[in-house]
Amino acid sequence: MSALSLLELAELLTLQGAEMVGTVAAAMLEAGEEVKVEAKKMIGHQHPAAMGPFEGWKPLAQRTRLERVALGFSANRPLLRTGEMRDSLEVRLIDAMEVEVGSDLDKALWQERGTKGPNAGPSGYHIPPRSFLGAAAWMKEDRIVDILGVHIESLLVGGNVPNVRIR
Repeated sequence: MSALSLLELAELLTLQGAEMVGTVAAAMLEAGEEVKVEAKKMIGHQHPAAMGPFEGWKPLAQRTRLERVALGFSANRPLLRTGEMRDSLEVRLIDAMEVEVGSDLDKALWQERGTKGPNAGPSGYHIPPRSFLGAAAWMKEDRIVDILGVHIESLLVGGNVPNVRIR
């Protein structure tokens, strides 16, 4: 590779800067998909150990297990009955630097953060928090960094950069 003048380098960086938005957006979408897949895998399985800053999941209450069986569901598949919540997970690109992984269903928020109420147990929660979104993102942190690095490196060294159109 021949040496570039300062003007040529400035022009190259300007062109790459314009492509950077699309490159980062593509990386963020890919990272969001990784988190979504991991979150879906967590649903229906007990996670008793802490996952980074997220508490391990409390076992389902006896009352809940009995209710689940009476309704025709497995007694011990936390967060999973019909699969509606799991199947509602989606990835949305907010802007080139921000992606949202989640669900529009209220129950996803209730399960992620827990709920307090009149039937709260000793922990103060009616539904204890069972983080599957935050925990999935925490578990995929290294993979997310790798995805961003690969996309940005590809742009800087002139490799194949995914073409992303932002609406």
